[in-house]
Amino acid sequence: MFAVDRPYGSNPGSSCKHATRQCIQDCFNYKFTAMYPEAMARADERNERSWITISGEALARALDRKRNQTDRFRFMTRGETFKDMSDFERVIDIAEANPDRIFWIPTKAWRRPMFRHALNELRNMFPNLRILASTDTTTTEEE
Repeated sequence: MFAVDRPYGSNPGSSCKHATRQCIQDCFNYKFTAMYPEAMARADERNERSWITISGEALARALDRKRNQTDRFRFMTRGETFKDMSDFERVIDIAEANPDRIFWIPTKAWRRPMFRHALNELRNMFPNLRILASTDTTTTEEE
């Protein structure tokens, strides 16, 4: 499955603004950063630059050129899709330009009331988005 990523964790420019202590403690990306700091810093810079500049039409063209299955796409195997509210505009543009593709979006942004409301609106607007509440062992039943 094709995916895009962003910087994560405690890196400068991190997208993981909604991470819990448990999430940070268990983050496998921290281990990679400790092992390969320079390579991970370059990857984070490249990933964020790609996320900031991507458009829905450009992504559609790129995926249309691929030989392998592109009907499903994942936002963020590393990092967080919704670092701030401006990321909603980017996801809307991508969802509109790719109506026949399913986008998986695991996120911890639901933990913030403003983001939770926006995520529900987004889910209602676009049937091709699969917004998944990312949880960890500290998530309570009330949440």
